[in-house]
This record gives sequence, structure tokens and C-alpha cells, in this order.
Amino acid sequence: MSGTKIIFNVKNQQNTIKVPNIENIKFNDIKNCVICKSRNIQLLSELKGSLQTSQCLECSHMFHSKKPKESWYRKWYSKNWDTKKKMTQSKKTLKQTLIENLLVGKPAIQGDNIGNFSSNYIKKGMKVLDIGCGNGDRLHHFKKFGADVYGIEASNHRANIARNKGINVKNIQVNELDKQTFNTKFDFIYASHVLEHVYYIEEFFQSMKKVLKTEGFFSIAVPNQNHDYLLANFLYALHIHFFSPKSLIKICIMNDLIPFKVFNEHQTVIFGQYKPKDIPKNFIKQISETYNTKIYNHQEILENIFETTKLEEINKRIIWSNNKKKDFGFYSTFKNASGQRNVFEILKISKLKKSILFLEENNSNSTKFWVR
Repeated sequence: MSGTKIIFNVKNQQNTIKVPNIENIKFNDIKNCVICKSRNIQLLSELKGSLQTSQCLECSHMFHSKKPKESWYRKWYSKNWDTKKKMTQSKKTLKQTLIENLLVGKPAIQGDNIGNFSSNYIKKGMKVLDIGCGNGDRLHHFKKFGADVYGIEASNHRANIARNKGINVKNIQVNELDKQTFNTKFDFIYASHVLEHVYYIEEFFQSMKKVLKTEGFFSIAVPNQNHDYLLANFLYALHIHFFSPKSLIKICIMNDLIPFKVFNEHQTVIFGQYKPKDIPKNFIKQISETYNTKIYNHQEILENIFETTKLEEINKRIIWSNNKKKDFGFYSTFKNASGQRNVFEILKISKLKKSILFLEENNSNSTKFWVR
């Protein structure tokens, strides 16, 4: 199967940003699947002189197999990702306020599957940790249930906002988390849309297991690869991993984190327990086989991005945006796009011998990846 080379210009960027100074960035090449360690991976896309994205043929995990070194990510997150000037807190509607304040003690965080389902397991006196707690909104809600809440947050000013809500927050990276961080272990740990940003996945799970009690509950949420708009994945560097339900279940089980509930929608959310005592016979095998291994071929990639597999039918202007219907995660092509639009103008399309999508920015030595 042949591949496709596309030379393009970005005519408009309203909710995305290209990385500056790409010529100064050093990259790492990854040869093994970061989940199952298999070398049986296939290259899906390549940005000229920049990011590459591959998929494991064994566990279906998708990831940037060529990416900036970890030092670049640390510097970007600390200095460029989230400043006080850029960050604003969204106002809650009257409906949200009434639900979240009048129905205390019930699962009542509007539009939040993670918070709502977790609420069923949050009991008075339980110690709850949020990895990547942001402003502390969800922990603040659990505090109303009588939980003893804690958080870690890489952004210093977000951590300060959470502290102002009476939450015990440490401004640290997840790999710095251990039993001495709060001098306690936790009954419930969750991480919402954090794991896809983590450079070394093993460090995330090792840190989590150090502080989660045996039979303690956990919840992990990530974007769902099966609902993603792949062009956004291929261009966006800050999401390093693109989990399928199957690959997320696999990495959890590998770390003795046994799922008992999986939400499979625009995001994948897993709830479970760490080293539960009574696991039904064949339960792990059954949940591991519940979700099919989705492996993308080049034709499917073209269909996902361009809504056709015929090069002559590809629209020369691709317009996409955040999509309220979430047909492709948080993105959609023109049919369902909102006012915040990105315009991707295709200048030339040609076939390649190699079965990949090769993206080349016009008049550029290296195609700039995106950082928002």
C-alpha cells in the first residue's frame, strides 16, 4: 500500500499554536512500544524533520516515536504552557452551581463522569489524591463529602489556586511523588487527562503504586484514540500518547491496577482497585479481551482526516475546530466546526512508496509541530 505526501500551509490558527525555534529542538527516537515493549510497531505519520507517530501492532497503543527530549517538555510546561496571564477560570452556570451545591452528598458534578462515578466511592474520612489537580475544583467538591483531599500539580500558580480552596497541594512532577510527599497513603487516587502528557509512563505508575493502599480505588481518564481526529494527533506534540481502551487496560493490569468499570466514549475512563483480594476467575482475561485491537492502515488514516481515501477527492482546504458533538474527540472537520477554526491549506498531494502520511510545511526545512 502506497503512502501520501502533503505539502501545506496553515492559513489560520485560532485555537492552536506552532512551536517557535524548532531548529533548536533535539529529538529522541523510540524503537519499542512504550506499553508492551514490542518492537513490532508501524510508522503512521511523519512531520518533515520533526515529530513521528507510530502504533504498536500488538497492543494498539499509538505514540510519538520521534519526540523532543524530556528536558524540552519540562521547560515548555514550566515557562510557556500555562502562565497567570493566559489562565482564566470559567464561570459556572446557575444550573451547575445549583446542582453542585444543593445536591451535596450525591454524584453531582455536571458533565463529569469521573467525578460523578468516583463520588459513589468517596466516603467521609477517606484520603483522596488527585494527580494533576489543576485548580482543585474536583477535590473541592469531594471535600464536601467529608474526604481528606490532597493534590499534586506541576503548575505553581494552579497549585496556589487550589491551596486557596483549602486543599493540601504540592507543586511537583508525578515522578517526584512518594510516601514522604504527604507522609500518608491514599484510599482513592485519580488522574484526569494527565497520563497522555507523561514522558515516561513507567514512572507514573511506579509513583502511583507507592502511595495507593492495597485494595485502594483508582481512576484514570485519557482521550480515546478511537475517537480522535488523527491530523490533530500527528501535529500536536504535548499529547505524547494516544491510548485505546485496550492499551490503557493493558498498562493498568500490568501494574496490578484491576479495572472494574470502563467508560468507552470520546474519552476512556477506567475505575478499579489496586491488588484486589477477590477477583472472579477469568475476570482479567475477559476484560482484556472486551475491546478489539484497532490497528490503523493508511487508507483508514486518510478516511479519518480527509473523509475520503482518493487523493483526487481530498479537499484542498481542511477546516476543523473544537466540536460540541465530539465526533472526533474534541475536533471536527468543517461540517460540525464551531467558530474557533483552524484552516489547513493543501498545496500539493502526491503518492509515496512508504505507507505513511508525510506532512511538509511549505518553504520550511522542518515542519513545526503544535503546542496547543
